[in-house]
Amino acid sequence: MDGTEGITCINVSASKKFLVICEKAARAVWTVYEIQHQKVRRSLLKGDQEATAFYQSKEFLAVSFSAKNEKHHLLTLTGDPDYQLILWKWDASKIQAMTSIGFSNPQGIPSFQVSFNPFDPNAVVVTGPSTYKYYKYGETDFTVDHS
Repeated sequence: MDGTEGITCINVSASKKFLVICEKAARAVWTVYEIQHQKVRRSLLKGDQEATAFYQSKEFLAVSFSAKNEKHHLLTLTGDPDYQLILWKWDASKIQAMTSIGFSNPQGIPSFQVSFNPFDPNAVVVTGPSTYKYYKYGETDFTVDHS
């Protein structure tokens, strides 16, 4: 899209109904597409930028839809300098929960993955270089379950 520097990560929902594309920009942005109708459902690029004030990173390193609640929940991990795990209520472009994963000063370009636990829709995991973090989330925050 205009105003971005390229794609950083993508994900397709479990039902294959939605596609999310994350792009590098002044602040990291994502756009959710409805695959069947080939249209944008929601984008941080289209005036929904209020939430981007909560992080500084220019890119998302990883993204995942919730298998149990794909019409509403999206999980992202920002890059340098903040490395924030963010749970989005994507249909409203609102941040539901956010926490720092405590990662800093990476060597090279770090490779991360974020995902929802398929058996517990309120649990997520972040994996990457020397990183394994398992979180539970509530209405507004994450708590470390084990690392």
